[in-house]
Amino acid sequence: MARYVVRSISPGALVVPGAAAGALLSVVPSLLVAYAAVTAVHAAHTTLESWRTVRLPLPPPLPSPTADMVDLLRLTTWLATLRAWDASPPLLFLAIAGAALLLGAAAGALGGLLAALVFNVGAAGGGIVVDLAPNPDPR
Repeated sequence: MARYVVRSISPGALVVPGAAAGALLSVVPSLLVAYAAVTAVHAAHTTLESWRTVRLPLPPPLPSPTADMVDLLRLTTWLATLRAWDASPPLLFLAIAGAALLLGAAAGALGGLLAALVFNVGAAGGGIVVDLAPNPDPR
């Protein structure tokens, strides 16, 4: 049985597995966030479009005027942005899901980097002793 001392590990050794684990763990939350965002954009677009013509009820002898609440509330630029985003929901879904997946991968990479740094700080006092034995069945 051979004894080895591991004094430090490269920080990059855990970054790639951490990024892969972070991306894998963030797949379902990314899809849920993307679906919620596409639904919210569509709902906001529908709501602002319904505010384009608002009838103000008045008593019968007077005419009922209409008002453009989007223009009165200065939401025209927001409505134009929502129209552009709501024009292609699949593209919006893929963009948001991809961004959330990248955030998950970045969080995993930072977690791997932190784990490597904590290991190296803990091993600074002499390292970690590992006992290795040869494998009798090398399949």
